Amino acid sequence: MKKGDSIPLEIVFPDTLSKSMLDVHLFFVKLFGCAIVELKVPYPFTGAAGYHNHLKLRTKI
Repeated sequence: MKKGDSIPLEIVFPDTLSKSMLDVHLFFVKLFGCAIVELKVPYPFTGAAGYHNHLKLRTKI
């Protein structure tokens, strides 16, 4: 591989591409949220207060 090459995601996630991409998305959302809290970024969260009821998160036990 060299800079600028791409990898087909079907190779990385052969059996569960759409579920795995959702997991990747949720990972980065969580990472972003943790960074906001840790760095004490002043972000106006009041506008998003009602949206948490519409989220469906998957957890693995």
